[in-house]
Amino acid sequence: MDTNIVFDAPWALSLKITTGLSLFILIAIPVIFFSYASLANDLGRTIIILFLPMFILIGASLFIIRGYVITSDSIIVKQLGWSKKFDLDKLKSIKFDPNAMAASVRTFGNGGIFSYVGRFSNNSLGSYRAYATNPSLSVILYFKDETIVLTPDRPEYFVSSIYKITELNVN
Repeated sequence: MDTNIVFDAPWALSLKITTGLSLFILIAIPVIFFSYASLANDLGRTIIILFLPMFILIGASLFIIRGYVITSDSIIVKQLGWSKKFDLDKLKSIKFDPNAMAASVRTFGNGGIFSYVGRFSNNSLGSYRAYATNPSLSVILYFKDETIVLTPDRPEYFVSSIYKITELNVN
């Protein structure tokens, strides 16, 4: 394959709601605090109330999933702050499963402010890493040493594109 195939990362309604509520709360905390408290009373508390919500928002925004790219030898997860590359030569199998993230527990990472990124676990996959924005579009990538879940906008085409450029057997 000579050209890259680009996929968007559409947001699920649940992610939009969680992000909206989180933004509201994280913005409301300092606004409410400064409406009812004097800045001169406790400088330490003031700094925490002012900057902690901002750090949470900035930190979470760095992990926004902007999309996915399939190249001739890798899958690239485009995030706001950087990109993560997965080599296709280490891929054992791949499949689309809209229920892959169902009943998952976040063990480390971001579970709903701008994205679902980090380590998760459930009964069907065990421990896995997710770079997701819409769990109903879940594509599971089984690598030699880990399981990854991505949520591209056209999951069936994503899977078929991987099969076309690798020597994986269709399940």
